Formats: sequence, C-alpha cells, structure tokens
Amino acid sequence: MLQVYLDSSGKSHERNGCSYLTLAAITGLDSTWRDFDRRWQRVLDEHEVSYAHMNELVRCKGPFRDWLEDRKVAFAKDLLCCLIQQDRTSLIACIVTIDLQEYRACSTSRETKPPEAVCVDGCMSLVLQHPHFTNGCTEIWFDRNESFIQYLYRTWSWLKSDSSSWASHISDVRPREMKTSVPIQAADLLAWATNRRYTAEADRTSTWRYLLDMIALALPRYHAIYRESELVNHPGFFGWSDGLGV
Repeated sequence: MLQVYLDSSGKSHERNGCSYLTLAAITGLDSTWRDFDRRWQRVLDEHEVSYAHMNELVRCKGPFRDWLEDRKVAFAKDLLCCLIQQDRTSLIACIVTIDLQEYRACSTSRETKPPEAVCVDGCMSLVLQHPHFTNGCTEIWFDRNESFIQYLYRTWSWLKSDSSSWASHISDVRPREMKTSVPIQAADLLAWATNRRYTAEADRTSTWRYLLDMIALALPRYHAIYRESELVNHPGFFGWSDGLGV
C-alpha cells in the first residue's frame, strides 16, 4: 500500500500578509512508514515533545515555549535526519508553490480556479509519477484542518469508478490529526521549509532560509513553483465552476 501524506503552508485569503501558498506531499510504502514512525518518535522523545509543528517551533508556541534558537535548530536537524533513507526511492517529496501575488494579478474573476485546487492538481500530477503508484492501491491523508482536502476529495469521489483515471488507484482520502500523525508532521516540515525559502530572501544567514536546501540532501523531491505563465496555462485555470473538471 502506497501512502501519501499532505500538509500546507500559507493561506490564500490573507491578501496582505501571505505571499506564497505551498502544498507538500510525502509518499512511501506502508512498510517504510512503520520504520519512519519509530525514528521520528525517538527524536520527539529525546527532545521531550509530543509532536513537531514548524510554525509553533519557530514562534516558541505550544510545547516549544521558551526554547532558545540553538535548541530549535538542533530539533529541526534531528528531524531532517529521519528523512534520510538507505533506499532513496522509499520516501519521495512532491511540492507545489504558488506565488500569490502573481496569482492575484492574473485572477480576474470568481471563475478562476482557487489556488488550493491548483496546488492539489500539481501535487497529484507529481505523485502519479511515483515508481510504486501503479503497483496497487494508494491512500491519501491530509491534516484534519486542511482546506485543500475538499478539492481532492470531490474530484476523487467523481472519478474513482473510472478505471482509466488516477483516482481508481486511490482507495481512500481522509483527514488525520497532525499531532498524532508522524508523516503529516513530516509533510508540515516540507511545506513550511518551502514557504520559508521564498519569504526569507533578505535573511541570508538564517538556518531556516536554507532548511529546504538541507531537505533536498536528505530525500528526493520534486518542486514546482507556479507564477503567471504557469498559472494561465494550467488546465482549467479559467472557467472554474464546481471543481469537478480538474
């Protein structure tokens, strides 16, 4: 069973405060995830926290209250080590980022495809290329609070009976609580690091700005960034209605 876990960073409706929207998927066989869970949990135990959440970590919220910078960086580096696999194809990351400023510039009506739906399309097209995708059924898991899931779930529900469609290979699409799901915590790390790479251009000495580059050394990743040219040529970008034409 191939299992795909997704999480996002950024919010498209924050018109003045958010410049990028990212959806990250991390994909692997269930046997790989069992070992990964143990390794990730060991890092959580060593740092005496119950879960990893990058936004809370950097802002010293939740279980990371009063953490100093050195402690936060050490924790993030230990999490990165969990991503390293002996078989480089056992875990693969697929990431799509939308430049929201350019999206708003070319989005002239309500019939433009929502950026979340564009991210879902892009991520799924990358996930489809996973070497194990056609070897059996695939499960997709989202963070419970994700707004993205409605777009993927609606399309999957519509197409899953079509044996020629990618949706026929998906056995289930459902939410899961991030705080109790290690793989979604890993997807959160990927999504946050990607957005940070684009929003911290001026801070060239920060460890956080280069977190995405360090992730690239740990596991294979496919990353697409959608600016105006990619958006206007995206299938179904104009004339969006109910989302079933993805």
